[in-house]
Amino acid sequence: MRKRGVALVTVLMVIGILATITAAVITMGTGTLKTSFQNLQSEKALYAADAAGKLALVELANSASWPGLPLQNFGSGPEQIQVDIFASGSTTPHGLTVPTGQTYVLATGISERGLRRQVGMTVTPGAGSLDFAVVADQSITLDGGSHIDSRDPVTDAVLPDPSNIATNAITPPAIALSGGSSIAGNANAGKDAAPGAIQVTGGSSISGTQGNLTAPIPLDPVVLPSDPSLSPPTSLSGGVTQNLTPGTFGNVTVDGGSRLILAPGVYVFNELTLTGGGQMEISGGTEIYVKGDVNILVSSVINPSKNPSDLKFYVETGDVTVQAGGTAYYILYAPDSPVNLDGGADIYGTVVGDQLSLTGGSYVHFDPSTSGAAIPGGATTVLVESYQRF
Repeated sequence: MRKRGVALVTVLMVIGILATITAAVITMGTGTLKTSFQNLQSEKALYAADAAGKLALVELANSASWPGLPLQNFGSGPEQIQVDIFASGSTTPHGLTVPTGQTYVLATGISERGLRRQVGMTVTPGAGSLDFAVVADQSITLDGGSHIDSRDPVTDAVLPDPSNIATNAITPPAIALSGGSSIAGNANAGKDAAPGAIQVTGGSSISGTQGNLTAPIPLDPVVLPSDPSLSPPTSLSGGVTQNLTPGTFGNVTVDGGSRLILAPGVYVFNELTLTGGGQMEISGGTEIYVKGDVNILVSSVINPSKNPSDLKFYVETGDVTVQAGGTAYYILYAPDSPVNLDGGADIYGTVVGDQLSLTGGSYVHFDPSTSGAAIPGGATTVLVESYQRF
């Protein structure tokens, strides 16, 4: 009987031990599951923060003054994102004083259970072509009292923003000013340019510094949305008026006092010629891609808003000639084309070409608001100086 009692006690002890072990295993499993769940939530929040940071880089490339992103849902999922922008000289929530000339991006991701992760980046925005009034892959020449400055296109008020120019060319004369011409800003030749690459003669002047770029400016080639080479021509003369809707066209010629009115949208022309009092007028945001030559009188392009970003010319490879007096408001991006402004051409906006020549008292008035607006599908370069995850 005693043996049976001892055996029963032993069984009960074993059962107790097994129960303790089972409870411990269950507790450990629950803890592991809880940890795994938290890790998953953390990864989701970090993924959202990373995505928000990449979005910020794109937005800052399009506009260095992008204000950030208020708290909002991340796509169609339950996660949320937010982007805060800290200007040069300010202090971030993590105690960093933002260096001069740089911007701090704090991207926050929040999981559906409220777990928060952050990505912090110190960046230098606007390191690409649109920090400049004029950019050329090869030479820039100003002659005959031609000038580059910064002005408000609506009021014509002179702006304090420097109208900097730059070229990737490294052999003299990469930039040449003569005949009383001027630049109200800095002039930069290509990286490692030879001494004397910038030449200023004949009473000309550069108000800012003269130096070299620290790296070549990337100028992406123009990619046409469609091929206009086989499309029928559009030719207007004799004072007629025609309305055009977005599409692909062959050679477009407007002269003899005729008028071509473009509805807002994207156009692809094989060539464009505006002469003899012919005019082309837009009524809203318009992009014009041209495969071949562009030959226009500056006064023949009508942009009623006077906002250069409302009208953008993208030229694939043709020669670009802008002649005669008058005023126009647009962005010209022709990185593989020679661009010639002659006879008092007066343009508000930004001009990008392969070789650029201003003669006969021509002007380019840089509009700083065009920053980030020129290059198709992008704009300036944003350099990431530091990257942290919190």
